[in-house]
Amino acid sequence: MIKLRELIKESAWDRKFGEPLPTLEDVMEKHGDCGCGSKHECACETKEQVTEDAKQAANKFLQMGIKNVIITLGEKGAYFANNKESIVVPVANLTNPVVDTTGAGDAFNAGLAVAIAEGKNMKETLVFANATAGLSTTKIGTANSMPDRDEIEKFL
Repeated sequence: MIKLRELIKESAWDRKFGEPLPTLEDVMEKHGDCGCGSKHECACETKEQVTEDAKQAANKFLQMGIKNVIITLGEKGAYFANNKESIVVPVANLTNPVVDTTGAGDAFNAGLAVAIAEGKNMKETLVFANATAGLSTTKIGTANSMPDRDEIEKFL
């Protein structure tokens, strides 16, 4: 799994002086088949505003050769698409108020990685990642706000 914005940065260091930056297609060929980014990161890459369903942006990434696309939509949840299916998972229904969204994207990616490693299907993976991110927003800070496994399991 590769964060979309990191793909370009990482590959930029692989070039020699004077060479053009690699295209997203070149980077995906080298680094993997799953891209995950926020609606803001995706808008920068596709040069279009990402709407709540994110279908148009996901389709652009699929056309670029990314096989599995995940776009986080902030308070609207997350969107997944590949050539077989698309899934929208709403944001976690929190009982505590949101106090700080700093680090929510990192929490989402951590939850995503854990769920994928555990072999969950994509819908379960997105629910787990959304719960991880959502819980992180109910505390102030970044590292201090990351939920542990017990907290996530109790929430779900």
